[in-house]
Amino acid sequence: MHAVIALRGQQIIERETQRLGRLNSYNGLIRRRNALIQANALQNGAYGCALGSIANELADQDEEARAILADLFKT
Repeated sequence: MHAVIALRGQQIIERETQRLGRLNSYNGLIRRRNALIQANALQNGAYGCALGSIANELADQDEEARAILADLFKT
């Protein structure tokens, strides 16, 4: 389970890093923010932050999972 958390977390970090890396202006950042807000609103906020969702489900149950997730949030 811990390997899956680490792998999935790293995939999420890489995806978001790539998306942010494509931004080349403040307006682009604003558009990205607005798109995230709109996507979350369409789902009633159910899917918010992918990494946060994993943390919410697993961190309270397992100390090692909590440590893995904490390191991912530092990335």
